[in-house]
Amino acid sequence: MTNDFDQEASHFNRAGRWSDFYEGRVPSDRYPTKWVVRTLAGGNYPYLKLDKARYKGACILDMGCGDGRNLPLLLNLGFEVHACEISPATRTTISMEFA
Repeated sequence: MTNDFDQEASHFNRAGRWSDFYEGRVPSDRYPTKWVVRTLAGGNYPYLKLDKARYKGACILDMGCGDGRNLPLLLNLGFEVHACEISPATRTTISMEFA
């Protein structure tokens, strides 16, 4: 049986591991994931003729956005992007980068 303290400690342990994972990343080495590109390109993949008018103003949630690798593409396409991340350090970095 776990108590609230154990669950909270487990959450912070996971958040710390993700912070460690993203700490050494270089922002210029980030590219959107293939899955996101393929999903947005639809039947046009692999030609990547993304129609910005199709996405302008649509809301999208990037759950577990990590280092924000998909955010520039989503913002450039005109999405209203909402993102969340478990790692406090990574959230701070993303907030400063995309503020």
